Amino acid sequence: MGVIPKKIPIDYEIIPLTGARKLVGVDKSNDTLYISNGMKLERSIDFGNTFSTVYRFTSRVDRFEMLDDGAFLVGLNGGRVYRYADGVAENVLTMSAMPLHGFNVVGNIIVVGEYNYPPTKVWLSTDYGKTWKAILELSGASLDHCHDAVYDPYEHIIWTCWGDGRPFDTVLFSDDLGTSWQSIEDKYYMRATNIMPLPDCVLFGTDQYCTLGTYRHDRPREGTSQTVVRPYLDWRGRKDTFADFSVWAMKPAIVYGPPGKAMAFWGYRMPNTGVIPPVQIYASDGVMTRPIWSLDSLGGGVEGNGIFGVFGPTASGHLFADLRSTFPDSDGVDCTQHILKVAWDVLEE
Repeated sequence: MGVIPKKIPIDYEIIPLTGARKLVGVDKSNDTLYISNGMKLERSIDFGNTFSTVYRFTSRVDRFEMLDDGAFLVGLNGGRVYRYADGVAENVLTMSAMPLHGFNVVGNIIVVGEYNYPPTKVWLSTDYGKTWKAILELSGASLDHCHDAVYDPYEHIIWTCWGDGRPFDTVLFSDDLGTSWQSIEDKYYMRATNIMPLPDCVLFGTDQYCTLGTYRHDRPREGTSQTVVRPYLDWRGRKDTFADFSVWAMKPAIVYGPPGKAMAFWGYRMPNTGVIPPVQIYASDGVMTRPIWSLDSLGGGVEGNGIFGVFGPTASGHLFADLRSTFPDSDGVDCTQHILKVAWDVLEE
């Protein structure tokens, strides 16, 4: 798998979603899409043409993740987390708030950080979300709110990033499943909203004024926990043209594996203004980073337009994304939430 798509220009389709619907997940084995529609979790097997209800919850569905044991993890507005299996939804965790990007899942291990002001917790499950424990709890003014929490299978490290504004913008990490924590030094300040572990590095997507890019931590020969972690800005999607606006790196799709097989895909939430680049999806294998899909116009009409999450790639070779911008549906009615279908690893559609 390489960073450059099989077919250039890449084929894509923008599928408007009506009402309150938004894309929250994808079954990578068969391209089934999972959709939040208010309190209902829906599925679509025909790329958003029709929908069927999976389960109706008691408040809005905000987060979703498929687990390797066949269950679903569903996060509801307000912080309640349900594990859904065989038609039964069980409340397994109650947090102070939903995470910014949802649940980070690597096999049986799930990490999630509360996107909320202190007291703030980071939670861990090692049994597919059946049971949970708080592995980090912050109160007072030491840190503010958690942007992302990720399990790194290459060095068995839990990474977390925090915001907003100094002295809160930092990274905390643990190599013992949250028993103890280390932090980067203040002089290596950075502000990030997503974390993407790859075989030889860890990428941190920016959440900063003037910067659309990634910070990078190179994995040292002696191991991350034995060295000073000093992430540096190594890639920018565009030069300093965001003087009055911030961009947020959003939920990535990560393929774990050896060098040459591993990959991260992500996009940015951007303000609704004409001085930004077109909405794009980026890919990195840790060696090269490139925009692999680009909208053919400037996004607009939505406060915080852009890519809110990337899912896949699926067995059919497609990426899917939660795209926010203004496009008309088949009846000419403007919609702001869409399914973006991208033929990433497909030679011909």
